[in-house]
Amino acid sequence: MKTSFHPDEIADYQVEFKGRLDGIEIHIRDMGLPYDPSLIQGYDPAANILEQDMEGLGSFLIKQTMGEYRFNNLGVRGKEVAPEIVVFTS
Repeated sequence: MKTSFHPDEIADYQVEFKGRLDGIEIHIRDMGLPYDPSLIQGYDPAANILEQDMEGLGSFLIKQTMGEYRFNNLGVRGKEVAPEIVVFTS
């Protein structure tokens, strides 16, 4: 979200919650700048925090706390981050 829009730009985000039998999905969409998460250097929790770029920390935290994490480029419709949170167990 930090790099989706220029700092002086006013923009909207769409947040959608989808209930599932085993949890909840959260879809966050915006019409901001394209983003390719594969181009971001991964965060390494074992590395010295003072010597690494923190750019990949957000994706790392999402992957560690969510059951599933999808990033979808939607072309002219923007992009979407869709983490899945499993809150119910059977």
